[in-house]
Amino acid sequence: MLLPLYEYYSYLPIWQTPPNVIAGIVFDIINGFIVVGIFIIIKDGIPKEGWKKGAYYGAIMGIFRVVMFTFTIVVLLNVPILIVMLNLIAGFVESLILGIVTEFLSRKFELEFRIEEE
Repeated sequence: MLLPLYEYYSYLPIWQTPPNVIAGIVFDIINGFIVVGIFIIIKDGIPKEGWKKGAYYGAIMGIFRVVMFTFTIVVLLNVPILIVMLNLIAGFVESLILGIVTEFLSRKFELEFRIEEE
């Protein structure tokens, strides 16, 4: 079942093929490691402190991940603009939350990037 806003567009062929759930889980795990790894490397250069640092990182990540993906959807798929805008908003909010959680976990587990010099 689709969300009510999507129901009207359920006839589109892109909704007829079920997603590959296993691949989605694997890619989400890989994406999580990438997000945390990048944060650990650049966190000292991000302005702000505490959750605001995480939100700032999430906003930057949202620009690169969500906005660029939205442009790709518009170009490659014939998806109604309402769905594109809903995905853009939801993805950006998700990126903000992901950035805040990443910052919190980084602080909690004291994750740092160290380069050992010989």
